[in-house]
Amino acid sequence: MNFPISFAFNGKLINDKDEKCSTLVLIEYDKYDPSVFNCTLTIENGEVLSDFLDNLSLNPRIVGELPNGRPILIRYWDYSLTTYHTKRTVVALHVNDCIIGPFGTVPFDRGEELYDITLINAPAVAVRSSTFSSYLGEVNRKRSEDDSISWETEECNFNIANYYEHDTSQIGLDRADVQIEFTKLILRKKLIAQSRIEQAFIQVEEQIKDLLAILSLINRKFIQWHKIEATFRDKQDDKKFLRSEKRRKFSPYRDSRREPLFVQATLKQGYLHELIQAYQKSEIKSAIEKAITYLAASYELDRLEPKLLMAYSAFESIVNNLSNKLGISRCLSNNQFKNLKTELISVVDDFCENESAQGRKVFIEGLKDKLSEIKTRPLRNKVIDIIKSNSIDYSDIWDLHADELREKIQGIINRRNKLIHDVKSADPDFFYPDLVRVRTLCERFILAELGFKDYSLFWALAYQETRMLREATK
Repeated sequence: MNFPISFAFNGKLINDKDEKCSTLVLIEYDKYDPSVFNCTLTIENGEVLSDFLDNLSLNPRIVGELPNGRPILIRYWDYSLTTYHTKRTVVALHVNDCIIGPFGTVPFDRGEELYDITLINAPAVAVRSSTFSSYLGEVNRKRSEDDSISWETEECNFNIANYYEHDTSQIGLDRADVQIEFTKLILRKKLIAQSRIEQAFIQVEEQIKDLLAILSLINRKFIQWHKIEATFRDKQDDKKFLRSEKRRKFSPYRDSRREPLFVQATLKQGYLHELIQAYQKSEIKSAIEKAITYLAASYELDRLEPKLLMAYSAFESIVNNLSNKLGISRCLSNNQFKNLKTELISVVDDFCENESAQGRKVFIEGLKDKLSEIKTRPLRNKVIDIIKSNSIDYSDIWDLHADELREKIQGIINRRNKLIHDVKSADPDFFYPDLVRVRTLCERFILAELGFKDYSLFWALAYQETRMLREATK
């Protein structure tokens, strides 16, 4: 199914020196698919263009006016020449984003800002005729007001819900009515000063980053925005307003089609806002963000080995940062280790002299450098301590006693080392079980850091795969 939109206009290509070059611009994008966004320039007099392109660096952009009179601003990060001639050049742009509508200063300083934000990968375009599951739970064809999840902060009011549009599309030789389901985030806030619309979009993107990270964790997908529609309304005159729209090209991973951690009924009780607040306050917020990104990739990549490597990356990142926060990452203090290292280096030197190890100087120096690793506690010990200190429930991962946990964790670490350092000896029979278990532990470590410990609130099918694996390996 395709919903193409295209238009052409005469624009100005502007470089860092504010030099301008006239161009004919052709824009092609899909109404609902964020991966489709093409922009082509046709520029007369190619000899002038070659000198102009040499001056493009950090802030290349195109400005112009659409056939309907609306202004447009396009930013891009790279380009490629598709056709070059001394009189005419065709350039394909790799677009960052595009603002359709006003992007200058709002002409009034009191009122309301309303942002209608379309999220992608949550879920994708689909044809539906009955209820189905998404990360907001069971969604009916007609949505009532209480389907949404709302909360307030000092700056904004947030509302998130699934919405529908009905459109027509070419399917084979026929045209069909299509029901398109997508997720929208509505953000309201007061307009208290004049601001540039272009900058207002950037501020909103920053305000929703934390929400998107938590939604990615809950939904086990990398969730981002695709389109932001902004309305600025004057407090003194309701009929006085400005509308502008920002789009960007984004190529999402393949839909993971995994069950979410929580469903709508749970999130409506305030848990979504609580998780966001805890995430914002966490001392290891940046590490959690990276771990969530790696986890989403472990669900959405196609091949098993890359999935497993992404899960390992998420796991080790969150374990190392949590252990640093808890003060359990080192065996010795810096002063204690410094004294021990001095003695150990002396022992190594004596050993090498007694064993006639001359001629192997490079290896001896390597052995001394390796001594620095003694200071760091083994990964296995850090994992076990985090499980104990946060009362992480692993009963649905393994059917074992506490004293057997060390062996299971060490087994995962050993197989991880083989996959990375000695791939020929890696056992593929363990790839899938380790992937499921590492992801489960990583999700629970993150949630524990965010203050979530009530496992009864998990969606019933969230860890069905984990439980089935435990039963199959008893």
